[in-house]
Amino acid sequence: KKRTLANWYNRELSNLPIQLHEEADNVLHSYWMYNIMTANMEVRDSLRIHLRNNGIDTRPSFFPAHAMPIYERFSSALPVTEDLAYRGINLPSYPDLKEEDVVFISKIIKDYFG
Repeated sequence: KKRTLANWYNRELSNLPIQLHEEADNVLHSYWMYNIMTANMEVRDSLRIHLRNNGIDTRPSFFPAHAMPIYERFSSALPVTEDLAYRGINLPSYPDLKEEDVVFISKIIKDYFG
């Protein structure tokens, strides 16, 4: 079902200024979470607010572990990790979502990008 949800999102969100969560070659992705990447943190945050204002809960991508206070003294900057972490949004992907739910969520995202 998670793969079906991902296919619905990919279909609905194509042609927007975001990077979609795609499957790598020779890998069968479980799509535990469905993640999109925005241009930058400002777009990510304002899109999350727009979605929340329309009744849609999201989560940011995982915070980079090396940037947590407990690890700061042991690590250096990891710019690729930080870039990905601060641009990503996990969209709703509960297995019982229906196609109409994904279409609605996608419409709100499309509205944001106008």
